Amino acid sequence: MQKLNPQDPSARAQVESIIAKIKSQWGQDRNVLDILPAIKTVGPYAQPDTLAIGFYVREKVDLAKLTDRGYLPIPDQIEGVPTDVIQAITKPRGTVDTKSTRSQMFDTLAGGIAVGNANMNVYGTLGMILFAQSDSRPLGLTNEHVLVNDIDGHVGDEVQQPRFYLNSEVSIDSAACCPNGQLHYRPVDNPIVDAAAGVFAAASIAAVLSDQIDPHRRGQDATVPDPTERTLRETVSVEMQYPEIPLPGYPYKLDVKWKYQRETDRRTLEYSVSETKPNLHFVETQELLTDRTIYQRGNQVVFFALVGAEPHQETCQNYFVTAAALSPSHHRAYKIILKPWEIDTGLRIDDPSQSLVDGRAVRRCTSFDDQKPDDCFRQPRSISGMIFDPKDYTACFVQPAATERPALVFPPAGLTIRFPTPIQEVLGRVVFRASVTMTAFNGAEVVGTATTSGVSPAELHLTAPSITHVVFRSKDESPELVEICTVKQLRNYCIYRGELTLLPDEEIGMWSTYLFAQTRNDVPAGTDPLIAATTIGGLPVTSNFIDAGGSDDITYGHSCLVDIVPNGQFEVALPSGIIG
Repeated sequence: MQKLNPQDPSARAQVESIIAKIKSQWGQDRNVLDILPAIKTVGPYAQPDTLAIGFYVREKVDLAKLTDRGYLPIPDQIEGVPTDVIQAITKPRGTVDTKSTRSQMFDTLAGGIAVGNANMNVYGTLGMILFAQSDSRPLGLTNEHVLVNDIDGHVGDEVQQPRFYLNSEVSIDSAACCPNGQLHYRPVDNPIVDAAAGVFAAASIAAVLSDQIDPHRRGQDATVPDPTERTLRETVSVEMQYPEIPLPGYPYKLDVKWKYQRETDRRTLEYSVSETKPNLHFVETQELLTDRTIYQRGNQVVFFALVGAEPHQETCQNYFVTAAALSPSHHRAYKIILKPWEIDTGLRIDDPSQSLVDGRAVRRCTSFDDQKPDDCFRQPRSISGMIFDPKDYTACFVQPAATERPALVFPPAGLTIRFPTPIQEVLGRVVFRASVTMTAFNGAEVVGTATTSGVSPAELHLTAPSITHVVFRSKDESPELVEICTVKQLRNYCIYRGELTLLPDEEIGMWSTYLFAQTRNDVPAGTDPLIAATTIGGLPVTSNFIDAGGSDDITYGHSCLVDIVPNGQFEVALPSGIIG
């Protein structure tokens, strides 16, 4: 390999001559922006004595992802001259605005407010509103990187105002459960998730400091002053470490260090404890069903909640249970209080996608009928309460023909699907030209593997005592997942029932449903205060959040993401033959 001196004009002329010959070849690669003479760089260090052929690219990706992106591999050298791959577009970093500034929701759009592409984790400024000379259509003016970012956005993408993650946020910085960054929860702004964000923030603190005598009283008992001393003030400080993500409704553990300090008129007494505290407030059975799958405006929606008992409780009757329904646009939300319900026969569920099997299992099937064809993603995406993660490769929704069902084309390298709670059975319907393998996991442990045989399409089926996620892989270039069905076994549970009457002008489309259950303080009057203090009402026992994996966000760098996920869905449709 030649080592050309950047100070030598003949060396620069040689490199420019090579570039002139190869530029037309590389002009077809959408990742290469330009080719210019450059100083060779190795890692973060420049080599000032080495001239190279500099390929300025939109993004630098692993060799394994080049084919997935449709990029050409850049050789180490051309005609004996070294090459250097230089990322020309760097992602800006900054801070998030608050609701009280430009990121609040504006009923009238105006210049200076925050907008963003619904398919991108980035937001920016709407410059101004313009009107087309041809037909006076209102148009928005903004920078290209706000809605397109060179290659991520496309014509026809939905534009949101404000960007969804600017409105409700809970973050835990430098948490051990997210060693490479920060733990962030940023959901869509609506009454459901605004309340859920507050629960997320407070639940772990209350859960780990309850269920026994609190640190304040423990400190008092350990620092009894002399009879002649007078206590002036008491303080308790608590430090919590997060080896696991403290998802409400999950059996996570937290490392807690607390210190009690009593200051008297003569001295200062201290008592401290370091311990690992488990969250005992969770249920193994949590299901929300509706009596039908499709409703019309003005219909009544009947909700059935199946809720189990906490591990240390004998009954599940003493919960405050609610359901929520969220419209397709997220602009309308309802909260429904559910009450205990006794029945002699099985639930009446007129919904093929969700059913109660023999009273002891819930079967759910998820297809992609409501997804947009040609919609692609690389980062984790929540669909029907499950997290679909192509691990930075490309997954796309397709509908080959009007008579065929929509499908998800997943990368051959793998598609991970994480379930909100462990299941016991999973079935995947796939279309393929080469074999497809489905592997089931319980955490990091492999609990089953199934591989297609015979002709396409085919079904892959696995059962295990506990399945937290599955991974689909294939030797095919474009394997398709058409449907995934899960079965969750139920233990002893109580049934709660509630109704919602849809309005005459209700929003048409697919609604999401959520189930929330909280503890109630049922301590009888007159109970010893020390015993009564160990019971806290209002703690969540349902698991409404899920680990959404990691993401390299354009604003925040690497983050561990947490999403709130629905428990089900129903559709509001117009009567047959009526077009809205």
